[in-house]
Amino acid sequence: MTADNTGAQVSVVIPTRGGPLLQRAVDSALNQDGVSVEVIVALNGSTTSPSFSDRRVIVIETPSSEGANGARSRGIARARSPYTALLDDDDWWHPEKLKLQLSAMATLTAETDAPWIIGCRVNEIHPGGKEKVTPRRFWGKTGPIPAYLFRRTSIISDRPQLQTSTLLFETDLGKQVLFNPGRKFHQDWTWLVEADEIGARAFILDEVLGSREIGTRGSISGGITWRQSLDWANELLVDRRTRGDFSLVFVAAKAARAGSIGGVIRSFSWALRHGEPSAFAMIFGLRMLLAATLAQLRTKIRRLR
Repeated sequence: MTADNTGAQVSVVIPTRGGPLLQRAVDSALNQDGVSVEVIVALNGSTTSPSFSDRRVIVIETPSSEGANGARSRGIARARSPYTALLDDDDWWHPEKLKLQLSAMATLTAETDAPWIIGCRVNEIHPGGKEKVTPRRFWGKTGPIPAYLFRRTSIISDRPQLQTSTLLFETDLGKQVLFNPGRKFHQDWTWLVEADEIGARAFILDEVLGSREIGTRGSISGGITWRQSLDWANELLVDRRTRGDFSLVFVAAKAARAGSIGGVIRSFSWALRHGEPSAFAMIFGLRMLLAATLAQLRTKIRRLR
């Protein structure tokens, strides 16, 4: 379907394989208050093309081999608006999201010519109906994006997050920093780190302007091993404090969930050799070591019975 949306303020890119919740995502983009949009549905490898009656919706087809990252990049390449917003097909927005983000963008770009990535807080709906808002407490300018995402700054985490479905940015930034289809995991983090490397800055609105259901479908993040996460950090994280904290928080947690005491110990070794972890990250890593040890003990006890 083609449409003449050249006057749109925001191009909304939705990568999809035509899932059952796609219409909800599209409707939430179309029903934004006071903002003109074009919605680019980037169909990734589906044999059935969805149809939409609203002429603001454009459907493009992308190769299945490129995954969601390739669909996002091809959607951004097709965008004709000055700003692009990303939305996963099983997430949805509150009606005032884009209006508030554009207002924040205008204020920030008047202060500095750095490219800005505007996020917001999001409501996560977990199985059983339990809801959590992320980030828990933080909003405003993040400072360096990798430091915001991966450094541990307190005993209790603020759940730092720049979740993909919350992001709005200048379309030129999205065309300069591509979502790499060759990246099979930590795709969103990779894009944010690479955007930071060219001087992009992030700002998070304090309003809760999006919702997402956790556990509604299989997630690639669930299949990432602690070794893969450690290799990713070794490749992309430069700052020693950030590297150390990432290893003792994210890598150690993955190893603990897998019941790998060796993996947690490896995360400690790597963090101390290649980073400068904070005391809070050290404490968290020790908790993960204890958790992995107890998990192995429980497994041995069950086997002896």
